[in-house]
Amino acid sequence: MRELKSDWTGRRVVYVIGGTFDYPRNRRIRAALELRGADVEVMQLNSRMGVRAKLLVLAGLLAPKNRYDALVLGEFALQYAPILRFVAALTRSVFIVDWFVGLHETRVVDPGNSPRGVKPALYRAADKFAARFAHVLLTDTFPRAKMLDSLRSRADATLVLPVGSPEWAQPTRQALERRPLKLLYYGNYVPLHGIDVILAALASCRDAGHRLQLTLVGNSPRRAAAEFLVESLGLQRVCQFLDAVPEPDLAPVIAEHDVVLGIFGTSEKAATVIANKVWQGLSSGRPVVTRESAALALLRPVTGDALIEIRMDESPTEALVEVLATLDREGLPKPSVDISTQLEALVEAAFDDVLRNVAQKIDQHEAFSTGRRKACRKR
Repeated sequence: MRELKSDWTGRRVVYVIGGTFDYPRNRRIRAALELRGADVEVMQLNSRMGVRAKLLVLAGLLAPKNRYDALVLGEFALQYAPILRFVAALTRSVFIVDWFVGLHETRVVDPGNSPRGVKPALYRAADKFAARFAHVLLTDTFPRAKMLDSLRSRADATLVLPVGSPEWAQPTRQALERRPLKLLYYGNYVPLHGIDVILAALASCRDAGHRLQLTLVGNSPRRAAAEFLVESLGLQRVCQFLDAVPEPDLAPVIAEHDVVLGIFGTSEKAATVIANKVWQGLSSGRPVVTRESAALALLRPVTGDALIEIRMDESPTEALVEVLATLDREGLPKPSVDISTQLEALVEAAFDDVLRNVAQKIDQHEAFSTGRRKACRKR
């Protein structure tokens, strides 16, 4: 077993999931805590639960017998930050927020909804509250950490904990030099992904005589718009749409394709995140084409030619056309190292560093709380 560098033995942690789906990042963080000796209890809050049910769950956290050291708010659950910060204060526990993505960017910016109105304002307020009042704030890239630090009232820096890849994302046999070159997109067709850029580039490549095929995997209300654009561009013969598959079932889908397409959106989020499909494609041994981003600096030292970035300061469509045409003409890059192993080592090192840091913060918090209680008794 790998030597662990951060000890959580005996610490009790409540891990709060928002919604009905337990995301891979949540599972990975919990597994890392348990591997280091923590006793992790999962608590789920979602919109299907009534107010009474939620209050009963929260009341259970306040029971004296349920003392715990840390309360972790998982990704996609920032709406619960105010009430959970209150619970953490009452129980003198450390409040840890995984600010992976914000409510406003997910529910307003990504789907292209109007930024005006009560709901967008509430989403922004929840995002800022979670960033400002967490004892420990986590995110996945350094550009996003810098953005969040500007919202913090505390001197503590935001800690960067990369997403990494799930266990199913492992190298398969190298794709054959087959024609046509098979491209893969999977996702929910939000503007963040830049489907319009992908399809426009595919049409230009076809007009230039390049033989490419594109598979699009996923379901959402926006899929119909993508299907309409495929028809408008006359790409029906080189595009196929597949329904979404369970996450582990993506492995054989990736194995049947030559290149994984990342994101090509223009939002602030697109410029500061590393999409899951970028991690997963690289770990599966496939070259990944995605927009350039300062966030990708984390990966560049180990990915080599397998990570292909296109510039966004001019025409992203033309830049993507040039990359795809080169891949079709010259073939796929040959990885010089086991990228999957290198990426996993990078993520594990980050987990060691971050979880050691958080354990120290819990010790400091407990010492401070104990000191305050003793001072109050003396008075």
